[in-house]
Amino acid sequence: MALAPLPFDLRPLDGLSDDDLREALGAAFSDYLVPVRFDDREALAQFLRRQGVDLTLSMGAFRPDAPQLLGVVLLAPQWKASPPWMRLATLGIRPEARGLGVARPLLSAAIASAWSLGAEEMRLEVFAQNARALALYTAMGFKPLHRLYGYELELAQDAIADCPIPIPNRLDASTAQQWLQARQPQDQAFQMSASMVPLLPPDTLFWQSGQALLAGREPLPGQVTVSIAVDRSTGSADLQNLIRHWAFAAGPAPIHRFTVPALQAEHTGAVAWEMLGAERSPLFQWQMAMKRPA
Repeated sequence: MALAPLPFDLRPLDGLSDDDLREALGAAFSDYLVPVRFDDREALAQFLRRQGVDLTLSMGAFRPDAPQLLGVVLLAPQWKASPPWMRLATLGIRPEARGLGVARPLLSAAIASAWSLGAEEMRLEVFAQNARALALYTAMGFKPLHRLYGYELELAQDAIADCPIPIPNRLDASTAQQWLQARQPQDQAFQMSASMVPLLPPDTLFWQSGQALLAGREPLPGQVTVSIAVDRSTGSADLQNLIRHWAFAAGPAPIHRFTVPALQAEHTGAVAWEMLGAERSPLFQWQMAMKRPA
């Protein structure tokens, strides 16, 4: 027997308190495939910044008879892009409200808002293993663009000691952002794009060679967390050289372990990690898009 839909009102989120939004997101992500924590207001602020969210455009589904937020849709406009597009940063529904008719109207309202504001396209990323969300996005008209992979790579210095490695350019954050703005593909995953550079930690290193750029940090010797990896060269040879350079010349550790988030598309650098023997992470994402109706 089908459950009756929950009554709710759609309202903007910009007037909501940080604590109420933090509580709602914490509930929505409580059983997510990848742990996401909202322990305090700073954690919430960092999440919103990393996702590029504009709360004045984002919406929530509120119960009319109680001050409870059932679900949220967070939007991240990309008005400086050509053509302008809207990123669906997050769609989250409380576990107890799922299957009760909340998600589809919330998503429909977000799509209608994007078109009315002048976006020519909507994009999102969704884990392939998130079957419920993937089915909803597909039913609403989103089409898959690219698979986005994550990787773990262990690279020993002595294994690449005899490889000729061109000396790359070390860039500051501003120059790296300009380089990406000029060269990244239009469908570059948002969280590996030029938009993310100002949000990266101050100890992030930026290396560039040929048609590739690699950004990351080494919080502990030999442990590299990759933030951005982009390569437009044939076979991603330039990115391979940057990875080898980091492992061989950028630190004293005999072994470097690289962790790459599930944001690496095949046409922008995934080949480099696989050519070097990296192991794909079990979870991967679909980058999906919907064009504005004619």
